[in-house]
Amino acid sequence: MSQPGIYFATTELDDIIVSSNACRRETDTDGLFMKNDLEILDRIYENNENFMARASQELKRAQRYLTFVSYLMIESGDGIVDFDLEFRAKLRKHIRSSIRQTDIISGFNKGKLCILLVETGHEGAEIVGRRLEESIGMFLEKSEVGGPKRKITISKGCFPDNQASPNTILKKMKSAIN
Repeated sequence: MSQPGIYFATTELDDIIVSSNACRRETDTDGLFMKNDLEILDRIYENNENFMARASQELKRAQRYLTFVSYLMIESGDGIVDFDLEFRAKLRKHIRSSIRQTDIISGFNKGKLCILLVETGHEGAEIVGRRLEESIGMFLEKSEVGGPKRKITISKGCFPDNQASPNTILKKMKSAIN
């Protein structure tokens, strides 16, 4: 019995078909992922339900193997919610270009967006958060010539943390992006 979701079917070693998106791609000559792979995964995790499922999986992995998982919650108190879809896509693309390929970005909801930083501790999340805050600030300045100044805030969380269980972190993330 099949269950709804995303299935990968290998037809040859260098072909992967993503059936839920009906996307097909060929690998490059070195057998490494192509840029298109990251775009496909970003579209999958733009759905916040898929993002939360992956976040849950990564938190379980971190708990089992005693590794770190951090998250950044990017929030605009004054208007990313008001931005049109095209602008939000550009902002998301900007954020994607500023983080590692292994980091996972949620979709926007109510002006908020979450980034899951796999195998990143608290100090690493602080560094990425500061870098993103500066980078996004410059992106917003360039994009809104003559427009109102928009401010973002970035909150951070990390597992393991003395005060946070995987369920606590998942609840915080879910309440922010759902």
